[in-house]
Amino acid sequence: MKSLKDRILFGAIGGLIIALLLVQCNGKRAQEKLYEQLTAANKEVIRLDTLRKEKEGQYAKLVDYYKTEKELREEISSKNKELAKIIKQKDERILMLNNTVISLESQISSGEVTVSESDSTVIDLSIRYPESENPFINWNGSIFMSTQKYSGEWTFGRLPIQVILTETDRGLWNSRLVGPDWLNVDSIEVKSLPPDEIVKPETDNLGFIVGGGYLNSLQPNSTNGITLGVGLQYKNSSVMLNYGSIMDYIGLSYYHRIKLNK
Repeated sequence: MKSLKDRILFGAIGGLIIALLLVQCNGKRAQEKLYEQLTAANKEVIRLDTLRKEKEGQYAKLVDYYKTEKELREEISSKNKELAKIIKQKDERILMLNNTVISLESQISSGEVTVSESDSTVIDLSIRYPESENPFINWNGSIFMSTQKYSGEWTFGRLPIQVILTETDRGLWNSRLVGPDWLNVDSIEVKSLPPDEIVKPETDNLGFIVGGGYLNSLQPNSTNGITLGVGLQYKNSSVMLNYGSIMDYIGLSYYHRIKLNK
């Protein structure tokens, strides 16, 4: 029959285990509630965000990263069925969708024309946009006054564009488009999967395990006892160092893993 001391000790250890479990559950619920509040606030910030012109040729907008892959796939299918078919055939995941509308800044140009030396009814003309050392659009040709026609060649330069994705201090993603000064961005709309579905989470392979328990002897003349243990867990394997007995005892033990990476 258990002594009063054994019952008190057993009750104390059992109470400690229950308390640890309650603390762990409450902590998890508090984390989930905080995450839900942060998510709701971020969604509202993203909803209210508008296209921002930071300087000439540089624009930014927050990424709506609360979309599902199904939503991204349906949007691509509605606008570009051929691309959606290719993505499906290649069994590729859709991570992000960027819809951007750009235009060129209007410009008034003036200059001189050259009258052909061999035929005064022919005017040679060279037009470029923008008026700079490295124009993007060039037209070189001639205007024939006698026939009221023109003939020339369009040539195009390079259009350097950078799309940069950054993360703000509150965890929001900011998509930034940078191009030449004469490039106008009329709209940017970037949608993506949530970050935890794009980036594979870090695996916390290593951790400490600490705990203990109470052992109740099944032999009438034997004493009861407690166990204390510490150990290491690597991936799915655990190595424990225990102090206790494995004879005819029955008891209750609880071990808690302490993560090394936060």
